[in-house]
Order: sequence, then C-alpha cells, then structure tokens
Amino acid sequence: MKTYLFYTFEGACESPNESNVENMQILGQASGKAFSEAFSNLIKENQWITEEGFNVDKIFAKQIVDDELKNNIQQIVNYLWNDEKRHYEESPCKNHIFMTLKELKKAID
Repeated sequence: MKTYLFYTFEGACESPNESNVENMQILGQASGKAFSEAFSNLIKENQWITEEGFNVDKIFAKQIVDDELKNNIQQIVNYLWNDEKRHYEESPCKNHIFMTLKELKKAID
C-alpha cells in the first residue's frame, strides 16, 4: 500500500491573531495500491472535501515515506552497501550507484 498526503492551494485559514491567511490546505492522507485508489479513498472517507466546495481537480498529493517503505529501502541499502562500496572504491567513475545508496542511507537514518 502507498500512502499519500493530499493538499490544495484553494481556501484560506485563520491565523492565531484571527486574520485570514491564504496558503495551502492539508486535506488529509489516504492509502491505496496506487495513487488513484488512494485518491478515491480520500474522497470517500472525507466527504467534507467536496461538501465544502474544494475542487477535486485542484488537489495535489505527495507520497509519504511510511515505515513500510522506509524498511524496504533500508533492506536494499543494507544488502547492497558492502559490494557497491567496494565497486565504488575500485572504479574511476565517480557517478556510481554507491553515491545514491549513500543519499538513501542519509535520508532514512
């Protein structure tokens, strides 16, 4: 399952000093096997979105790196780390997959 955070540029919110602020609105999160299923689940589970007048064509999403995805990435990094580090150290190529592994490792640690 993939989890997405859904947001829109429509609407405004009230600031702590009670003034209207135009900004992005977080509408919620939802999961599905693919984006389309997650989006459908969001709308089905949060009917207030359409009831309050938000345009579903103006809703954006970003996939969330949840614990399951993070664990999968960690397993791949751990599996490849030693071999790719050795290949990187032996290779004249500096644009090596090991550099990507290093970035992934930093992102999930």
